[in-house]
Amino acid sequence: MRQPDMKTTQDYTGNVRRQHQLKCQRQRIAAFALGAASLVWLFAGCVPTAMHPFYRAADVIQDPALLGSWKDKPDGKESWSFTPGEGKSYTLEIQSEDLRATFIAHLFKLGNDRFLDLYPTKSGIEEKLDKNPYGAALIPVHLFVRVRATDPALRMSCMGLDWIRQQLKQNPNAIDHVIVPDERVVFTAGTDAIQAFIKLHLNNTEAWNDMYDDGLRKISNPAPK
Repeated sequence: MRQPDMKTTQDYTGNVRRQHQLKCQRQRIAAFALGAASLVWLFAGCVPTAMHPFYRAADVIQDPALLGSWKDKPDGKESWSFTPGEGKSYTLEIQSEDLRATFIAHLFKLGNDRFLDLYPTKSGIEEKLDKNPYGAALIPVHLFVRVRATDPALRMSCMGLDWIRQQLKQNPNAIDHVIVPDERVVFTAGTDAIQAFIKLHLNNTEAWNDMYDDGLRKISNPAPK
């Protein structure tokens, strides 16, 4: 019987190792999906996520107009509240009835366009994972939204998941990613590759979904220090 040569054995071993690593990565990301399930009410079917930040330090900017609380209508039950964070960041609290989530938010620019990178705060993660048996396996991820305007309303849009899934079906190598069991897309590429993907589709109107029909209106400014 002909024995497999060394190269064939090494190739097979390498493929098995890569498949195992990818499987483990998917399992870890899928586990995070369990912990993040409570955030689905925020961005259901809308916002892709990423393992790495959507911004580089040089991209970060500030806009004082963001500070304060915003609602889609005065008596609305959902609000976005921005307060100053560390450095150039903001702390963002999103409230909807009795549900609440807090994020570290970074406003950043790609060319002439502005975006928000949202990352769960440590306290928010600990609150969600308290006594959660999956806690040790969970990995926080970044979310992003496109900021169209902050005056007179906060207008945002997001890259639609249905559109992304269609793009990745046509070209699976368009960007490194995994799709977790609930069909949400998680970018695993680095920041530069993610930004290149976003820039490529900035002018494609089919790629972006508006959030809130008339935007969010500011209902209060932050308390003076």
